[in-house]
Amino acid sequence: MTDVLRTLTRAGWREIEFPITGRDYAFTQQQAKHRYLFRDNELIESLGAESPAYRYTIPFREDIIRGPYRHLFTETYPTFLAACLDRTEGVLEDPLHGAVQVKCTSLRELLDVGKKDGIDVEVEFVIAPNADDLLNDLGAHIATLEGAKDQAISFNDASSKIEWHQEEPPEVGLDVFSAVASVGDRLQAGANKVTASLADVAFRMEKATASIDRIKDPKLAPFRQQARNLQLAVLDLHDELTKPPNVLGVLETASDIGVIALAGSLQMVQKDFLALNQTLQGRLLVPKGTRVRYIKRKAA
Repeated sequence: MTDVLRTLTRAGWREIEFPITGRDYAFTQQQAKHRYLFRDNELIESLGAESPAYRYTIPFREDIIRGPYRHLFTETYPTFLAACLDRTEGVLEDPLHGAVQVKCTSLRELLDVGKKDGIDVEVEFVIAPNADDLLNDLGAHIATLEGAKDQAISFNDASSKIEWHQEEPPEVGLDVFSAVASVGDRLQAGANKVTASLADVAFRMEKATASIDRIKDPKLAPFRQQARNLQLAVLDLHDELTKPPNVLGVLETASDIGVIALAGSLQMVQKDFLALNQTLQGRLLVPKGTRVRYIKRKAA
């Protein structure tokens, strides 16, 4: 038998150690483009990175005989396959990044008919942090509202100290932020009027940056950035207002299902799901035929 142990790197999944012959790590940054009528270019807003993915090529072959790798195909692979079929999060031991919490998203077996000692497997894991670490509570947009209002106050104060020459000095009315707050947590009643006001503020900030560009004073660079920041905050509020409202739905489970899996299938954070279904607190399994409440969105 051939000992290729020295050429292999070790990794682990759910405490199952295995060698790898290939490793790939990648992620993508998501961007949102905001366009304005009669203007070239667009405002690019960074939304953050998608969950990074790890991809490995694993030789589950009996020909690898040293260390913990004896019987990789006949004994280790069945256990590894079962671990990958588990839909919950688990710990991946990456040779470069160490321990990370992930979910297995795909697995592919590659059979080489010229080799009789096992198979190669391509597997992908995606980082899966706990929902509580990633998502804010419902109504967290109010913090964004307060932040936007603070930005507007600071902007107006700085604007009053700038020599605008022949340019029209920009000013942001604060009434629009009070109007957003009065709409309430779900931001629906009177949304059309408020969204129009927010769009006007965003357009004023666009004009302010254009005025600063024409003045060509390097000292105004921080103020220009401040206008951009306020513009992004206002656009966030505008997007929140135009989302369909959240409403409650009720369903009956068709089979036994885990609490975490059910909450995930309903696109809800686990703690929010349990807050609506107090009888499921402390339980791991939701029995078949259980009626549960969940938050759903109306069609746009």
